[in-house]
Amino acid sequence: MRSERLKHLVDIRVSTVDKKSFDGQMPVALCNYTDVYYNDRITAELPFMMATATPEQVAKFTLRSGDVLITKDSETADDIAIPAFVPADLHGVLSGYHLAVLRPRKERVDGRYVYWALSTRQVRDHFSLAASGVTRFGLRHHAIGNATLPVRPIDEQRKIADYLDGETAEIDALIARREHQAELLQERKQSAIENAMREPPEGCERVPLMFLTEPSRPIMYGIVLPGPHFPGGVNLIKGGDVESGRLTPDRLSKTDPAIDSSHVRSRVRSGDIVYAIRGSYGAVATVPDELTGANITQDVARVSPRLSVNGRWLAYALSAPSATAQIGVRATGATIKGVNIRDLKRAVIEVPARDVQDKLVDRLDHQLTLIDDVVAHTRSQIVGLHERRGALIDAAVQGQLDMISTRLMH
Repeated sequence: MRSERLKHLVDIRVSTVDKKSFDGQMPVALCNYTDVYYNDRITAELPFMMATATPEQVAKFTLRSGDVLITKDSETADDIAIPAFVPADLHGVLSGYHLAVLRPRKERVDGRYVYWALSTRQVRDHFSLAASGVTRFGLRHHAIGNATLPVRPIDEQRKIADYLDGETAEIDALIARREHQAELLQERKQSAIENAMREPPEGCERVPLMFLTEPSRPIMYGIVLPGPHFPGGVNLIKGGDVESGRLTPDRLSKTDPAIDSSHVRSRVRSGDIVYAIRGSYGAVATVPDELTGANITQDVARVSPRLSVNGRWLAYALSAPSATAQIGVRATGATIKGVNIRDLKRAVIEVPARDVQDKLVDRLDHQLTLIDDVVAHTRSQIVGLHERRGALIDAAVQGQLDMISTRLMH
């Protein structure tokens, strides 16, 4: 087995076809960045967008059987050159901007083998190091071409591709089942909250949310996202962080302390509630001790419960259907829905006595902790399956699997 540079194995075509349509050009379907990023295979069933292209672009970028597409731009260097394989000719479908077409020289290399080789850790590390940029990263033509791939006789390449197609399909099916289980468990958590909050106890008061928060710390949204990740800076909680519940420092973006210093008023402290107000609006999380001093983006609202209110209970109340329904009905926006801070402040909460709040929290915390333990175990299994998948691809392409060597001899 020898290694060769990618430019000697494929014809590299960096697309120039934009999403815009122009009079006088030919109508085409466009395979875009997200089509490649989210799909291992590019087929006619995908919902391609419509655009236009020149005759020269049609001739150069129409997708053919055996092509491999890669994403040549990304927000981070470690998430670049994601590959997808084209199993059949796609007449009228062109590669869009931010993508590169790798067209195998079929006497030298098999397209499916190229796809799997590009999925190995070694090649992905090459592209991560070769990507250039500050706030956005890109791969130039020469950086793509200089990646090295292990090369064998083409019949062996096809057997390796066949093997990986079958083995990864089984692993992917397992991953899909585990992810479905995790989704069902999350739904069970929401059902537990809904059941607990469905019938307010007698003696509840109907109180607007603004009167359940500290007067000195009003409900407010955070700063406009100030730019690139700033290592060692101030933790920044975004709407997606609230939705996923991943409020831990190692998973958050960080902002420049110099920029953040003018937004001290919107910082959070332990026990505060963060509420997603745009996109995944309605997602709720409680700020842990280690994130005291973190800031929030413009997609997140801070809610600081009064001392007389159990903050955990208020977080549960805000995620209950009675609250999300009355807040969501006022959500605005065409493609990305958002909640107005004023409407959030005026949301009416059914407030029981403090001892009732405490008992409800104890019960729900116990129920949800049990579910969270199962979710964590399921997530761990998913991570393990992804690692197994990656190790299998690396070993197969590098010729390190005994079962591969045995099959290639027959």
